Amino acid sequence: MTTPAQVTIHSSQGLDRQQYVIRLSYQVENPASRDALVKFELDGEIDGQPFQDGFDLPGDIAFNFASSATRVLRRHGLRVCQGPVLRFRKEHDRVFDDLRRKLGAEPGKPVDLQRMSSLAPAQPRCAVAESIVRQRG
Repeated sequence: MTTPAQVTIHSSQGLDRQQYVIRLSYQVENPASRDALVKFELDGEIDGQPFQDGFDLPGDIAFNFASSATRVLRRHGLRVCQGPVLRFRKEHDRVFDDLRRKLGAEPGKPVDLQRMSSLAPAQPRCAVAESIVRQRG
């Protein structure tokens, strides 16, 4: 098991309609194994409501953590249209690079695409994007 790591994001005064403080903590289990697993924990506050939740991802698809984290945060009331990667690029890249180092990932390392497809979001669009798609159809 590797040392736990964490990153914290928070709303910006004047930019966000919601107030939030979100901590993402993660730890890699069996990093050198084909069965590597990354345990993610989310906690904090969204609009004054505390929450705590988590999810696990196999090592080969743990780099898709932002998608899973976004789904969890939506369940707790966070309104996200463009996803956290665009807005919190620095934090995302820091976690991504740390996971790559801890898991020993290299370009060309195979990914189980069947497991990756199981991570597809149930609600892939925000309300604004959904209204645009309906107008085109």
